[in-house]
Amino acid sequence: MRDPVQDVFAVRGARLSQLTPADSPAVLALQDVMLTALPDPLWYVPSTPEEVLEGLESGDAFGFSAKGSLVGYAAFSPWQDRGDKAYAPKVGHAAENTFDVHDVIVHPDYRRRGMHSAFLLLFEEAARAMGGSAIYATVDPGNAPSVGAFEKAGYVHIKTQPAYDGRLRSYYRKDVRGDSGEGPLQGPFTSPAGTYT
Repeated sequence: MRDPVQDVFAVRGARLSQLTPADSPAVLALQDVMLTALPDPLWYVPSTPEEVLEGLESGDAFGFSAKGSLVGYAAFSPWQDRGDKAYAPKVGHAAENTFDVHDVIVHPDYRRRGMHSAFLLLFEEAARAMGGSAIYATVDPGNAPSVGAFEKAGYVHIKTQPAYDGRLRSYYRKDVRGDSGEGPLQGPFTSPAGTYT
């Protein structure tokens, strides 16, 4: 029997799953591979082992696996879990009912297969299902592939400013509210991935 979630978020040659704390070494190894392959390692601010483990323990992390290895990783968290790290307040917006995409990593051998886009679609569906109003993300302004993926997914550039250790970051936002743009959606929600209440 086919898994409808797998069909919606399918990426050629890889399988999507929610990650667990046992996946921490694989996530950190993938992060190292990705950093080595980037044209500019300053494009990405690495997550610490503690930050990775926190995302895995909270159930906020997802990954694509292929041939027994983790080849894609992304983390997505609600505002209340992000505390002072939440992106919305950093650009002058209210944090309530927002979510942050705070990591997207794709193995160099699996780029250009739609994995980044699949993660963003998954997070958009999840934010809507949980009554979210918007999703925020930061990207190095020089990282054209990531900027392109976010813009293609409907994210809008809010501003560019120093963040983290002073590196410039472009802040992006995607509204996930109903067509009226007023407040969180009220369930039930139906998407290709299923129905949520």
